[in-house]
Amino acid sequence: MEADLDVAEKRGLERDRLDHRDFWFEWQAAERPLLERDRPWTRAQMVVDGVPTLEHDPVRDVVSLK
Repeated sequence: MEADLDVAEKRGLERDRLDHRDFWFEWQAAERPLLERDRPWTRAQMVVDGVPTLEHDPVRDVVSLK
């Protein structure tokens, strides 16, 4: 799943609420270097667009970037 970092942060904070706000930022600080180092999207067979701009039914359809 790929989404802009600002969108991912907004969604994560909405999902986790204020109870987990500190954990979210700690996790994000640890996750970013891992993603930069390992670049998992380069080995993925499919990357799902977490913020698709194509018209689709989000219940039925998956929008793939690759």
